[in-house]
Amino acid sequence: MRRGLISATDPVNRPALATGAPAVDLYRTTPVEVERAHLTSIRGGAHVVRVVRSVEEVESLRADWVSLVGDCVHTDPDYFLWSLREEPHVLRPHILAIEREGRVEGIVVARIADAPLPCKLGHSTVYAPTVRALCVLREGWLGRADAYTAEVVLDELLAALDRREADVVLFRQLEQGSVLHRAALARSTFATRRQHAARTDVRWQIELQPTLEEYLASVSSSTRKGVRRTSSRLERELGDRLSVRVFSDTPDLDVFLDDIEAVAGRTYQRRLGVGYVGDDRQRTRLKLLAAHGWLRGYVLYLDGQPIAFELGELYGGRFHSVAGAYDPDHAHERVGAYLLLEAIEELGSRHVSLLDFGFGDAEYKGKLAHRRSEEGDLVIYARRVRPIWIKFVRTALLEISVAVTTGLARLALLERIKHWSRRSGGVGESAGPTA
Repeated sequence: MRRGLISATDPVNRPALATGAPAVDLYRTTPVEVERAHLTSIRGGAHVVRVVRSVEEVESLRADWVSLVGDCVHTDPDYFLWSLREEPHVLRPHILAIEREGRVEGIVVARIADAPLPCKLGHSTVYAPTVRALCVLREGWLGRADAYTAEVVLDELLAALDRREADVVLFRQLEQGSVLHRAALARSTFATRRQHAARTDVRWQIELQPTLEEYLASVSSSTRKGVRRTSSRLERELGDRLSVRVFSDTPDLDVFLDDIEAVAGRTYQRRLGVGYVGDDRQRTRLKLLAAHGWLRGYVLYLDGQPIAFELGELYGGRFHSVAGAYDPDHAHERVGAYLLLEAIEELGSRHVSLLDFGFGDAEYKGKLAHRRSEEGDLVIYARRVRPIWIKFVRTALLEISVAVTTGLARLALLERIKHWSRRSGGVGESAGPTA
């Protein structure tokens, strides 16, 4: 069933975390800002929160940070420092180091940024005020995670609003029902400062196995049969005209980007400005990932021409899918589904433990995946006139958006619209596993 892989890869890369990297002046820190990096005693001194506001202090925290880092590339210290330099809306770090008896037990990876808070009706943005946000990154809480420590974290974040360091605390894609989510809900009510009508997104994840057969044994029999039928039919019809190449290294990056552009430029995603858009900012980020061994890409070729791709981040044993698409001329052949199975097999053979689909509740993800979670941005507003006004306006617009979406879903139109959009434009989410 498997085709040979034309490989341009190294073995699976664990996080490359150098502990001796020199400090880099990524932004100007005034003497006042340095002086305000302080220790905040919480609940009678049982815990101490050290607030890190400069790059130099981030470097001093590196050893503890490295010891706590998980499998999300955004929370890697080198990636975080890169983001301070390359993302112009980011002003400075705002890391919380939670210490007890002189030992760092947890770190909250956050930063101060000028961030838009968009409200959309369909695909159109109708309101997007820019605020000074204290942004807690997705999966940004590293280390000890319990209800008491969550209270400590919330105390300091809300105190930052009171100190006017930010207009809002913005938790990026906070998992619903998590310890920090429950604490944030308990400490902020709809009536005072929390955003109404918060939107959530579904995330599906596959628990990978060393072999494809072991993985297929973990899904339903109908999914298993559909996967095998799709792959067998494509190989029978196209045979040796198909080939798959795996990309991860910097020397092959330009070839990879050119090949995926040949596919992405013809898709519905490109018209929406999502997925792989090929702009300078995205290409710069991919160069960083490749330089650290965190990039993983797959391209399917027919007679040497690219017809599908899967692009993702490989970090700490998790492959996180960033973008995927296929040539709409080959939609009926389900080439996206075929390539996804190639990626599942290759990642499993390299002892990668998890494939993270990212956001989106496509039917095929539910069939292939083992884990489902809901995540969403959670916004807590400062008790000041402008932040509260923004909260009320956004609430009204988000309520309208939710009502429209709910109405379409009840009329069974929402999935039809999504399905038509994907099928018409070569979007990766239409590349399901079944025939």
